[in-house]
Amino acid sequence: MPNITVIFFFPKDGELVYFNDLEGLLQELECTHNPEEWRLCIDSSKFSLKMVLLNNGNIRPSIPIAQSVHMNIIYKNIGLLLKAVSY
Repeated sequence: MPNITVIFFFPKDGELVYFNDLEGLLQELECTHNPEEWRLCIDSSKFSLKMVLLNNGNIRPSIPIAQSVHMNIIYKNIGLLLKAVSY
């Protein structure tokens, strides 16, 4: 398993923890980045919001890219998440 510097890839901004370098993260996980092979999934519950990259065909594991335990799924929060992860 590669040695990943978690703080480098997942900074914290207030109540949001998110990735900031998808290319670098995928290199550390020994994956190639082909945008056609991945899709973005946004999941929410009453008290939390998270974003995950899912591999088409389930060949590779999902990669969590953002999470907040105090945000809910409203348009403003989705915009903040997308801006934070530069999607």
